[in-house]
Amino acid sequence: MYLHKVSNEKPVESDFRTYWERGKKPNDLNDCLAVCLHKGLSFYPSPLADNVVVHWQQTHRFSPQWKTYICRIKIKPLAGLIRHTPSRAQYPGAEHHHTFFKCDSFTVDRLDLTTASLLSEG
Repeated sequence: MYLHKVSNEKPVESDFRTYWERGKKPNDLNDCLAVCLHKGLSFYPSPLADNVVVHWQQTHRFSPQWKTYICRIKIKPLAGLIRHTPSRAQYPGAEHHHTFFKCDSFTVDRLDLTTASLLSEG
């Protein structure tokens, strides 16, 4: 089970668009790591992500309109690959960061979206 921030109580395809899909590309397209990370989504394993939820709640007040829900997700077989990619950023739970790389034919139906709750509720 993983956590991911989404925009609605009922997540939609756009909640799972990568930076790359949104037109945000790294400055150096020859930097393989940067390119890969722009093509993946940030997920955190639950319950290890408790510190990340607290961090999201604290930073949420600075841009309250941006991704206001926390979605608990089970990844179905063939949805894509998930890799442990600890973040070098300094925030609680950064060491638990995972990157989800969607399969080419990904749709939201390939995830089991078990619950979504308001970020303020955790």
